[in-house]
Amino acid sequence: MVNELLVLAKNNDPDKDVIEVGSMIRKVVSELNDLASTQTISIEIHIHPDVEIYGNDILIQRAISNLVENAIMYNKPQGKVIITCASQEGECFISIMDTGDGIDEKHIPFIFEPFYRTSEGRTKNKAGTGLGLSIALSIIKKHEGTIEYSREQTMKGFIVRLPVID
Repeated sequence: MVNELLVLAKNNDPDKDVIEVGSMIRKVVSELNDLASTQTISIEIHIHPDVEIYGNDILIQRAISNLVENAIMYNKPQGKVIITCASQEGECFISIMDTGDGIDEKHIPFIFEPFYRTSEGRTKNKAGTGLGLSIALSIIKKHEGTIEYSREQTMKGFIVRLPVID
């Protein structure tokens, strides 16, 4: 938890460079494949080629990793995570959707608050600290982006928008 707090506190003025988003997403998925396998979750990736943003690779990777890890941990057995990345109208869209139960409507206004955890049933036996979404939001905002919770038929998750490099 201390490391997560330090990430949240220290990302005030991150060094920035060109990030090829598809490669970064593949790296995140590679690092979380064992967790997904242990949880019997399959991961699908749909990446539009050549999407580039300007930012701090370590921080952006951390934000996306937090979202993908949540999609794995709060999914159903034999569930699926679908990660989509595309560029449209000057923005990079990264969608991280899963087949889990999702977040109850009453919790949505609070999910990005530090240490906020939803109901006992959703978080039971989960090792999270309630900082992952807060850290992800902080990082995405520092990169002039947005993050929002989304429900689409049987899939639920998060959509991140970041400015692309022209």
